[in-house]
Amino acid sequence: MDNMLTNKTKIGFIGAGKISYSLVPALINSGYNVHTIASTKLSSAKSLALKYKVKHYTNDTNSLVDKCDIIFLSVPDSQIDIAAESIAQNVIVKNKLFIHLSGSKNIGSISALKKKGALTAGFHLLHAFPAKKEFSITGCYASIETENKKALSYLRALSKKAGLNSFIIKKEDKLILHIMCVFAANFLNAEYYNASLLYKKIKTKLPPLEKLLYSLSKSNLENIYADGPLKSLSGPIPRGDYGTVNDHIDMLTGLFKKDKSLENTLDSYSIQTITLLQMTNKLIKKNSLARRKKRKLV
Repeated sequence: MDNMLTNKTKIGFIGAGKISYSLVPALINSGYNVHTIASTKLSSAKSLALKYKVKHYTNDTNSLVDKCDIIFLSVPDSQIDIAAESIAQNVIVKNKLFIHLSGSKNIGSISALKKKGALTAGFHLLHAFPAKKEFSITGCYASIETENKKALSYLRALSKKAGLNSFIIKKEDKLILHIMCVFAANFLNAEYYNASLLYKKIKTKLPPLEKLLYSLSKSNLENIYADGPLKSLSGPIPRGDYGTVNDHIDMLTGLFKKDKSLENTLDSYSIQTITLLQMTNKLIKKNSLARRKKRKLV
């Protein structure tokens, strides 16, 4: 582990899933030595290894751990603790660094390895990986959870070389951060799905749904990025056009009576509207306070 920060240190990946198809090339392009890919399905390990010219691949996890000093656990969340316990029981792990890539699990899930003398860390990329293909992760944020200074130093350096914005996350905050990510990413997909159900109800010939709404979503995200969700709010609610909101609910209710599959769409509109009303109320109070302060200064 004294040479852990050098590019010669052998890195192994256990799991050849979606994240690996982006992180493996990012590490290789940053000068790191990705030595071996392992997967329970040998063909999966082979596909990933051949794609990025990694010389070694295997379905024997234990042999990978023997050969490598830094091991990324790129396995499903439900399998992290199982994989960690199996490795801890069968391989010498002392002074090796194990890094799991889960957003929802903390390093307690690989405590079996720590008990045997391994260094442990969690490294979560705040990026969407919907398929086994390479996505550029340059510029994205990555949370680091660890109790070890060497592991922290290594992941900080790795993040810098790969063009990532890293930050430290506490164990007790890990799951809350992951829920935030679900709101910002997965729930956006859910709302586009709701929009697609309504799209099918329109008889007029329209451009494809994704193209039709893309510029709207993009501009809104850009506004949120620049000014935050409160100041970038637009639409009928911030301008007090509650008549339009009622028209929307009446239309959705009518559609739901004819098509029961729209129940969640109606519910989602109602819940999101309540949230927007809460936001607007905060905005009104904030603006009112600012006006009062301004009057006192005059």
